[in-house]
Amino acid sequence: TGVLLGVARIGGESAPLLKSFAYIGLRDGESFGLLALASEDPHRFYPEMGTIFLSRLGDIIAAALARHLT
Repeated sequence: TGVLLGVARIGGESAPLLKSFAYIGLRDGESFGLLALASEDPHRFYPEMGTIFLSRLGDIIAAALARHLT
């Protein structure tokens, strides 16, 4: 139920339509955030999916945010 509450907060009114999710930790030495991606397509994100692109996206966003958080 905690996950469902988190989805409702992230998706807002669209939360019931969201079917697949990817969560990417944001780190700059230590974790400081979480990037949550969601899709109405139930097959957009899946366990066998490669993570290289998502990991790189997290690295880029973390680097950009870290400059503003310190």
